[in-house]
Amino acid sequence: MKKLLLLTAALGLTGLGVARVISNVYDLRFVRADANSDSSVSLDEFITSQTGLTRVVDAKHRFNLADTDASGGLSITEFRNSRGGVKGGRAVRYEAFQLADANHDGFLTLQEYADTEPKNRAGRLLANTFARRDKDSDGKLSLREFGVLVIPR
Repeated sequence: MKKLLLLTAALGLTGLGVARVISNVYDLRFVRADANSDSSVSLDEFITSQTGLTRVVDAKHRFNLADTDASGGLSITEFRNSRGGVKGGRAVRYEAFQLADANHDGFLTLQEYADTEPKNRAGRLLANTFARRDKDSDGKLSLREFGVLVIPR
């Protein structure tokens, strides 16, 4: 509460509604996310702005939902409507696979698989998890090895 009051005072918003304060919090996040100051947040900027243990595939999922005009970038209005990039939740397993499969070959390499795990999981733990899933030891994961048992139509 103290931070909200300080932010409100810093923005000169005393006496205005809470919705205005929240909108300005999203505006501040937008400005921070827009690294090249072109008034649009690209996918890379959006992924970089996501904090915590967010999986890259979840950030991509939320970006795609927020980019309502399919321009490949988020306007400040789209960013606000996405509640600063948190609206939209997590990608379901099949979508996570599709979003991580950068070369669209139908398989995930270790590097692609890393996007399906929390950002802080790296190195040996990530490699061990990948190896356990890679049942045929071919160095890549199929949909089935990834855990997708039914492919949506």
